[in-house]
This record gives sequence, structure tokens and C-alpha cells, in this order.
Amino acid sequence: MEDLFAFLSREQKEDQSDGVYVNENDWDRQSNASLEFPDMAGKIPTREEKLTYLSLFSGIGGFECGIQEVFPNATCLGFSEIDPHACAVYEKHFPTHMSLGDITKVDFKQFRGKVDLVVGGSPCTDLSSARTAAKDKRKGLEGNHSRLFWEFVRCLQECKPKHFILENVNSMKTQDKDAISKVMKVSPVMLNSRNVTAQNRRRLFWANFPITEFEDPDHTYFRKQMCIQDADLVLSNILLPIEDVEELQHTAKLVDYVFTQEVKNTGKTRYEKYRMCNDSDDEKSKCVGAFMSSNCYNVLIDRRDNSKFPIIRKFSPIELERLQGFPDNWTSGLSYRQRCHAIGNAVTVPIIAFIMLQYP
Repeated sequence: MEDLFAFLSREQKEDQSDGVYVNENDWDRQSNASLEFPDMAGKIPTREEKLTYLSLFSGIGGFECGIQEVFPNATCLGFSEIDPHACAVYEKHFPTHMSLGDITKVDFKQFRGKVDLVVGGSPCTDLSSARTAAKDKRKGLEGNHSRLFWEFVRCLQECKPKHFILENVNSMKTQDKDAISKVMKVSPVMLNSRNVTAQNRRRLFWANFPITEFEDPDHTYFRKQMCIQDADLVLSNILLPIEDVEELQHTAKLVDYVFTQEVKNTGKTRYEKYRMCNDSDDEKSKCVGAFMSSNCYNVLIDRRDNSKFPIIRKFSPIELERLQGFPDNWTSGLSYRQRCHAIGNAVTVPIIAFIMLQYP
């Protein structure tokens, strides 16, 4: 075990470089240099329009939080979510929003002519590269979960909103991305949460209005608008004090499983092969996903106590909420694993606010 800690005490580097996706939407996209922004430093530039929207695959309300940051007078005409734990969180924070229940049973024609915007992140279960480890592999848009994308399409066809925003994983196969783009008639924009939080999380967004990438390398304009400070973008700065997270230390059995046991026929440990652990010395965390409810994927090497050996622990739910841009204790009331799963399934709130700042 001492050899393990000596290994972990060495400086570990992580490739945090961002991929670049060239967007080819049907509209003429302005160059970053031509964008003109007002000086809104220190306050969120809210809009007074009474936007109406439908929320699909709503989870714990990430889209709602981002929309209301920019459109405080927005009205949600209905939300669709069937996970009971996510619904409990959603209804606690948005008690006046009407539940539509199972999306496959909703008649969206009742909203025709009433909806400005439809938003949602259809299930990524059968699209994500994380699925490659599963026995049944990725089934794409024909999978039992990700086929619900077609319900999003049905909603658009039936209620005919003015605009839509669809979110999903960046790691899907090219054929699935192209299929979605063909149906939506727009190409996606890749936005990375690292620009607005302390998390590295790439997601694709399809919308029938222009979404620009972050306008300059430092993203200073957006951070000024949303009151995001540089310190909030660094992992170590959003972590709770060491004394508040000692109870989250992993067991010796889990540490051995991840850091010392070799993966069959590879000659490497899980830590070496999958690079799935987080490190408090890194600027950004790895992607927060529903898999954080599993102990072997929820691993943080916490070096902040300046002792010889780091603490190997789980993230607290509050830390995960901060990485996703939610207020502290947004998911309180659920069990630890339920909170991790729900937070991991959510969209990153400041990313949605960034998109809504560009809403026509």
C-alpha cells in the first residue's frame, strides 16, 4: 500500500485539451471577432419577455435553472420526467410546473401555437462511449433508451414551437450524430463545461438559432455577465474543507481494486488503463455522469492536506452540484447514490444560461 501512495504522490498530468468541432449550420455564422456585446460586468443581463417553454427529459431541472437565469419571467407549460428521484428534486424546486408524465403518452398537439421553446436532453445511454464496456454495446438511436429521441422529434412536429434546444453526448458515433443532424436540419455545436465550471464535460447542442462557441480564449465576457469568477473554474477551489469530507474516504478494498489489481491481459491497473480518477491537483475534474453513483468511478485523489499521502475519497454531492453549476444542496433529500446519479444525468446549468443569452 505504501508503494501505491508513493506512486500517487508523483505529479500526474492529464490531457485537458479540447477537441474542436467545426459547425456548419444552415445560417451564416458571425465570426467571433464581429460579435458585439454590451458592457454588462457584474450582473446577469436578464430579459423581460414572457417566454413559454416545454421541458422534456427534465431530470432535476438543469434547463429550467439556466433559462430562468436569463428569462426570470419564463413560464414552463409542462415537464416530462419519469425517474422518481429526479421528479422529487424537480417538484421541490418547481412546484407549480405541470407534470406531463411519460413522454410516450403525451399529446403535444394541445400546446400548438402556445410554445416558444422546447428543450431537452434525450437519454444518452445507448449513444455514449461509456456504453462500449457494456455487454450489449452501443445500439445508438435504436436502443431502448436513446430511441426516445424520436419522441422529442414528435413533440416538435405536433406542437410546432418557434425554437428548440436538444442536448446529448459528444462521444456518440458519427453515424448517430449525422442522423440526428439530418432530422433536426441543423448541425450541433460542441460546448465544454470547462469554460464555465471546474469540470471537463463536452456536450453537443442542436438548436434552430445560432449558438456561438465561447467568444475568446479566456471567456471573460461570459464570466463577467454570469458573475463567474476565475477561482470558481479551478477544481481545488470548489472542494469542501478536508475535515468535512473525511467520512467519504474509500475503503482499502476499493483502493486496491482501482490502483493495484491488474485488468486481465493488460498488465495495467484500472487507474492506469482507464484514467478514470480525479485529482485535486488538476485544474478540472473529469466528466460528471450518472456513473458517479458507482464507487469505482467516483474517485478523487485529494492532496490538499499537505501530508505525505493523499486521501482517496468520493466526491460529496455538494461538490458534484458545484461542478454542474447547481446551488449547494439542490438534490438534498435523496440518498447519496441517488444524488450522484441525478446530478450526473443533468445538464450543466451555466452552459444553458450561455445558450439562452443568445436566444433570438
